[in-house]
Amino acid sequence: MKFNKFEIGLLSTNIFLSVLLFILGKDMSSIAVLSVISSISNITCVILVAKRSIWNYVPGLIGTVTYGVLSYLSGNTGEWMLNLIFYVPMQFIGWFVWSKSLASLSDEVQSKYLNKKQWLITIISLVGGIYLYGTLMSLDFTQTLLYGKVFDHPIYKYYIDSFTTVASITAQILMLKKYREQWLVWISVNVFTIVLWGITTNPIMILQWTCMLVNSIYGFIKWKQVAEIK
Repeated sequence: MKFNKFEIGLLSTNIFLSVLLFILGKDMSSIAVLSVISSISNITCVILVAKRSIWNYVPGLIGTVTYGVLSYLSGNTGEWMLNLIFYVPMQFIGWFVWSKSLASLSDEVQSKYLNKKQWLITIISLVGGIYLYGTLMSLDFTQTLLYGKVFDHPIYKYYIDSFTTVASITAQILMLKKYREQWLVWISVNVFTIVLWGITTNPIMILQWTCMLVNSIYGFIKWKQVAEIK
């Protein structure tokens, strides 16, 4: 498996800027350390996903655990639940499913398209899930139960958090099934997650998701080139 200049450049930029922000921040807290590990691991993971490599699940496991803990410490409910409850087991499930469909002697899987009916079901599920989950997270009861306190976040923050969570689950399922449209969902997730960490104020996480946004656009182009209509 070879990496092209774009992939090397994206990963190198992420590593350099993550470490630089960590040093300049002069913050040795667990949040700062987890931010660096999460950023580097998750960017490595999505680059490998864009290459359709099954090895994405190795850094993916590290990234989901560190990002999940970081999100909990930052009060981003949807994000930590998504990563620790959903993404962690999905790394093992994903490896198993992808390993069953490796293309010939390569470690790359074949991709495919959603049809109109599948698109409609996806959109309806997204809208309904985002509204219900966002409303649940905004309740004082939910916050008190999970954190022992109520956060003073604006209401739109909870729906942004809900969008990134529900859309990420949708994209992960599409990824598991090897649909190239996963990248369109990932692009929207990345945009809204940048906004979410802007509200939470974490420069390294903003960097991570900006790099992931770039990679999502790249991944969509890459998968589109090799997609097979079935």
